[in-house]
Amino acid sequence: MTAPVFLASFDIEDWFHAENLRPSLGTPDWTALEGRVERNTHDLLDILGDVDARSTFFVLGWVARRYPALVRRIVDEELDHVRQLLTDNREHLDALVEALLENETLDEADAYAAAGIPREREPART
Repeated sequence: MTAPVFLASFDIEDWFHAENLRPSLGTPDWTALEGRVERNTHDLLDILGDVDARSTFFVLGWVARRYPALVRRIVDEELDHVRQLLTDNREHLDALVEALLENETLDEADAYAAAGIPREREPART
């Protein structure tokens, strides 16, 4: 039995970036609104770090421009891990790229086969 795996991605945006809130904001100037994204994202990164969990982050451009140190922290905390993953899996990535160049596109089963990685489970049937 394999250990449970934590898989998560986070959209890093502030509460007022939600399109459905726009009519009730009172101002189109986001800089006039109380931002919570920086504090909340630092808290999230602390929690993930405490349990050694990895995630993918999608940062809204406005947030990245306003809080570059936050983006720097996200990058810095994951950089070594990503480098190690790329180093450990270089031959799989090279094989996958070669197959993509030959075929232009691959379905899931062919991508796993080209990379030489066994599929742990069959995809769900819909």
